[in-house]
Amino acid sequence: MKPNFKRGVISLVIYGLLLLSAAGFFQYVATQSTPDKLASEGYVYPKTRVTTKGGKTTFAVKAIYRIEDTKYEKEQTFVMADDKSLLVTEAKPDLAIIKKLEEAQRKGTLATNPITIMGEVKELSSLSLKNTRQSLEKQEPGVTDNKEFEIKKLDLTSVANVESTGTTMTALTALTGVAFLAYAVFRYASNKRFYDQLLVTFPELGQDDQVLRKGATYYEKHLGVYVYKDQLIVMGRKNAIVDLRDIIYSYVYKETRRFNLYKTVKFVVYLHTKDFKRLAVFPAKHTVKDTEAKLNRLMEYLDASYPQMLVGFDHKDEYMALKQAAGRR
Repeated sequence: MKPNFKRGVISLVIYGLLLLSAAGFFQYVATQSTPDKLASEGYVYPKTRVTTKGGKTTFAVKAIYRIEDTKYEKEQTFVMADDKSLLVTEAKPDLAIIKKLEEAQRKGTLATNPITIMGEVKELSSLSLKNTRQSLEKQEPGVTDNKEFEIKKLDLTSVANVESTGTTMTALTALTGVAFLAYAVFRYASNKRFYDQLLVTFPELGQDDQVLRKGATYYEKHLGVYVYKDQLIVMGRKNAIVDLRDIIYSYVYKETRRFNLYKTVKFVVYLHTKDFKRLAVFPAKHTVKDTEAKLNRLMEYLDASYPQMLVGFDHKDEYMALKQAAGRR
């Protein structure tokens, strides 16, 4: 028998690499939507790129003012300034870009090293403008002098949400890809341990590729299930070697899950030992109809070959009686 350490591994590697490629694509898209990228394309306020919600633009902030008397339950009004213009925004004080701007202003670096931000420009009602302007002039006398105070609102939150979503998608996709690759490594190592154990138990299997198939009293190649010298050898979704002489109860469990129009079917063979431990055996994936038929044949074989074994779920009451008689719960 030739060990196949790669069994079930290649598909995991392919999925992992595809997911990492998708994460790289998401990251590339994200880098194409940064303030610096947009500014390099010439979209610097007041020039905007038309979007469905307004106009996307960039704004080099040299100062930010929090309007104290316009604090709402969750958001607060801020006014941002460059050399020529003032723009109004409403955002949560803990929004990352707001915190970054205020921190730079506290350190005294914002005026000399402006931070370029990106947002959606929207119309601001004249009443809102009037109230904001009065509040700003009262709070920061002289700030509005020689500056064009636009009746505009720069919506930072929508852009921040998009950026956050993009970052989250990139991170989750990359982590999922890494998880697939990590599981591939685990599966490879698990396969190696299984074959090492199998060849230690049955050294003759390493001498001829056909020994297992020829010597098996029962086998289903597509499911990876063999009965060899009273051992149930499973090379399926999980590898297993089970001594059938220790099994007193067995049955096939068919689990069906539905996700809207999508349906999955999973088969598990449960084996209960003499000391009432339950073992789960997972055959290799195959068509539902064929898998069910082949596993039913396996149950028929076990029923005919192992008289001590209760075969089939309908023997549950008999098994429970044996368990209770042995003082087990």
